Amino acid sequence: MEIVKIQGNATGLAICHHIRHQVFVIGQNIPEDLEIDGLDPEATHYLVYVNEIPIGTARVRLVKPDQAKIERVAILEPYRGQGYGSELINFMIADLQQQENLSIILLGAQLTAIRFYEKLGFTAFGEVFLDAGIEHRWLSRLLVRENML
Repeated sequence: MEIVKIQGNATGLAICHHIRHQVFVIGQNIPEDLEIDGLDPEATHYLVYVNEIPIGTARVRLVKPDQAKIERVAILEPYRGQGYGSELINFMIADLQQQENLSIILLGAQLTAIRFYEKLGFTAFGEVFLDAGIEHRWLSRLLVRENML
């Protein structure tokens, strides 16, 4: 498995869009105009490869100077439940920890994925809300650095 950080790479972004289309538009019936929200240019994207095949993606955006938001986490169905999603999120967390100004990571998770994120150190908060007609909750995780201890 390999995880690649994509920034300003049109080919890489096209691969991310393909995976997201498979997972969200086809797999969850989310309208394409909601899935492609116009925020991709301001995001950093990540791709997961297994045997040189792209199988997963996610993006992260800065929403405040000290807050990053993980979005559009998608693993192709045949590869789910094998640890690739956890590897991707942990890679993103490690990458975000390199940015000294960041103190918190946020994400809006489908209710069925909350336990997955809790195992990775996220804490759910707030009320259930609808996003693209699917129930979600907010989750957060503080970034703790050794020099802060």
